[in-house]
Amino acid sequence: SIVFNYQSGQDSVLLVNQDDYNNCHTESPIKHFSDGHTIIKFEKSGPHYFISGIKDNCLKNEKLVVVVLADRTKQYSSPPPAPVEEPQSPPPEAPAQMNPTPSPTAEGPPSNAASSSTSIISFFLGLTGMVATSMILL
Repeated sequence: SIVFNYQSGQDSVLLVNQDDYNNCHTESPIKHFSDGHTIIKFEKSGPHYFISGIKDNCLKNEKLVVVVLADRTKQYSSPPPAPVEEPQSPPPEAPAQMNPTPSPTAEGPPSNAASSSTSIISFFLGLTGMVATSMILL
C-alpha cells in the first residue's frame, strides 16, 4: 500500500496509463482521488503511474511510478525446500600437501572466475529484489 497526503480541494491524485504519465495528461485518468488522504492498495504486479491532478504540478515532476513485484512464493504448489542446516563444528583441516599443484598456465583449462562472479551478481540481484518486494508490499 501507499499513502498520498495532500490538501483536499486544492490538489488530487490521478492513476493514469504510461502515456498520460509521460505527457501529464489529466483529462482521462484510470482513477481520480481527491480526499486528501488517499490509500492505494496494490492488487497486481507491474508499474502503476500516478500524477498530480493539477497539470502544472505534474509538469513540475509531481508524479510517481510504483513498480510492484510479483510474490514468487505463490508460484509453488508445495512449500519451497527447507534451508540446509549449518554444521555445528568446523570440518577438520586438510593435511598440508608436500607437493602442491602448480599454478595453471595459459595452456591450462579456462578459468571459472566469470562464472563465479555471474553467480554472485545473480544472487545479489535476487536478494535485492526480495528486499525491494518486502519493502513495497509492507
